[in-house]
Amino acid sequence: MAIPSVWLAAQSIGYLRRVGEELLDPNAAIQQDVKTPGGVITVRVDRYRIDPQRGTVEFWNANATAAGQRLAGLRTARISIPNWKDSANLSAFKSPVFAEIDGVFARIERDPDGKLALERYFPPTKGKPGEVPFRMQLTRAEVLYVDRSVRTVPLRATTRNLTVVGIGDEWQAAGSISVLGVGQVRVQAQQLADKTILATAETDRLNGEPLLAAGLGAQLPKELSLLSPLVSGRARVLVTGGGKFFVRASITGSLSTLRWKDQVAQNPALSGVLTENGFSGRVTASVARSRAEFEGSVL
Repeated sequence: MAIPSVWLAAQSIGYLRRVGEELLDPNAAIQQDVKTPGGVITVRVDRYRIDPQRGTVEFWNANATAAGQRLAGLRTARISIPNWKDSANLSAFKSPVFAEIDGVFARIERDPDGKLALERYFPPTKGKPGEVPFRMQLTRAEVLYVDRSVRTVPLRATTRNLTVVGIGDEWQAAGSISVLGVGQVRVQAQQLADKTILATAETDRLNGEPLLAAGLGAQLPKELSLLSPLVSGRARVLVTGGGKFFVRASITGSLSTLRWKDQVAQNPALSGVLTENGFSGRVTASVARSRAEFEGSVL
């Protein structure tokens, strides 16, 4: 979410700086086409205001679209830029750039080949790491996740009062995310200089059915069917700069029905540790007319 929002704000600010101080408070909207490796992205800002004396840029109703699809948007933004006269030279920033942003929207889409569409527009770079310190406060934000690699239902998440601080490519974020139909998750995340992302997520109760419908179910073995999953616990996630994914989650959960091939378990309950390689722990369930307990690992 942060990538489209920050990029949209940066593109808008860069354009306003280039047009000069003769357009300090225009009434007309501005629009700019930005060429990227994945195609042209059109950035449009309905209204903006520049105040060089205070070192601030404000804009309203900014949107980025590509191939007829809305990629990102925001309702209002106020950016405080230190050293305004040197803002064309980003390395001159010593004090943090402070952004207050409200009404953020971001579309995260997975292509049929399994890659994120953002990678087409913003491929990984090996250039010099950024050095601009920043602090961003997102009052309200919404993310739409669409997985086109399998037949799925889009997943929608919202957050309020999310804070992101960092320097260049390194950042830290903390807040609470509410996933429509799923539940609420408390999240802390950090990106290191080598693009490694570390995150922790904690929840008291999640409804897993929308997650299965949004694409997670396609990752499970075809012989496995989960009905009405409820999960709680804490997870630690690591994503390397090269895209490798590692997870370790201590969880408890329950289902109304678990089907494995021709076996059916009613009202199973589980507790244990879930990793990228499988699950290890204890499961109790009703099988036929008996109550059974299983302990071990599924890898």
